Amino acid sequence: MKTKVMAIGLVTLVLVACSSQPAVRVSDAEGIPSVSAIGMSCKKPFALTQDCSNWSGPTKKISLGGQEVKVAGNAEGTVTVMFGPNSSKATPRTNLGFDLLKRELVGKGFEITKVTPIESAGVMFGYAIETTEPNYQIWDAFKVE
Repeated sequence: MKTKVMAIGLVTLVLVACSSQPAVRVSDAEGIPSVSAIGMSCKKPFALTQDCSNWSGPTKKISLGGQEVKVAGNAEGTVTVMFGPNSSKATPRTNLGFDLLKRELVGKGFEITKVTPIESAGVMFGYAIETTEPNYQIWDAFKVE
């Protein structure tokens, strides 16, 4: 009986996790179809050639306003993919990281053309930020070890 109750509880937990609501997004990403963080790789869908691992995604650690995020970029430098921290507060901290990253880009005169949310199971892992001009090189100044 105990095993049956535990099995039902486990199945319920899995079903709730799989059917969870979409993650809370920043306004720049509203209405844009999300990319699955689990199904994403360095090659697809953004062709990330700079600071990317197929196992963990973006690998360059940067700090913006005391908030650490990880970034990766495409060969042209016009796409920056940022991931927030892996924690129980991933979605709000990822959204804060995006806001800080956007402030840097806009402050340096970059025009953001698209923001694609990257999420899975109701957790916001990050965003792909596309600009008209190469932007990726600016993150070198914010790199942390």
